[in-house]
Amino acid sequence: TMWLSRCAGASLAADKGEGNVLVVWDFDWSLVNENSDTFVLRELAPALTDEMKQLQAERPAIFGKGKWTALMDHLLTKLGEEHMVSRRQIEHCLEGIPVFV
Repeated sequence: TMWLSRCAGASLAADKGEGNVLVVWDFDWSLVNENSDTFVLRELAPALTDEMKQLQAERPAIFGKGKWTALMDHLLTKLGEEHMVSRRQIEHCLEGIPVFV
């Protein structure tokens, strides 16, 4: 299932009225005291945080500076497809993210 990210594909599917679309709102360092992108990777598949750094260094034209969305799309897809992390597991992980009080 390609539910994890695919920003452009999700937008296109929504425009055509196809399937469900998961919308993610990013509250990093405002409502939550974490980077929610890296928090999920670190908690659910720590090896992907190492891969993230490697991709940024070795493939900067695709995943380097200014390419964060493409990088997260790639890694979140791997999280679901290769690490078999479900949507519910991500939701459960995010329920435990530190929040500002």
